[in-house]
Amino acid sequence: MKYRFGGREKLLSFGAYPEVSLAAARDARDAARSELRADRDPALTRKQRQAEAERADRQLQGVGEKWISIQGIQWTERHRDDVATSLQRFVWPTLGRINLDDITPPMVLEVIRRIEAARAKETARRVRQRLSAIWRDRRTVC
Repeated sequence: MKYRFGGREKLLSFGAYPEVSLAAARDARDAARSELRADRDPALTRKQRQAEAERADRQLQGVGEKWISIQGIQWTERHRDDVATSLQRFVWPTLGRINLDDITPPMVLEVIRRIEAARAKETARRVRQRLSAIWRDRRTVC
């Protein structure tokens, strides 16, 4: 689709024909036109959406849930539920939306200490072990 934005001519592609149907291409064109009517560059909007999707794939919660689904195949159902519940309860609320590369050891230690303060030392040890396994296996998960 050819369009003008900011006085410059630009070109936007929606994909090759067999992979993108004509109806899907028309829908994408209509969405791009509505972006232009709202005085936004459709190419920039697309790049922002792609960057958001990449960030979500690198967040601890997303990687952790993928790790559970991969590793959970070899676990019993009860153990898989225990792992998922402990991470949902103690880790995701504080660290779940943070990019893996941005999480520091003091941040993890704070979560572990908070669990220990609730007199749940064994749970704290297991959560630390699970976080360590997520970090160790993140290359295969991502």
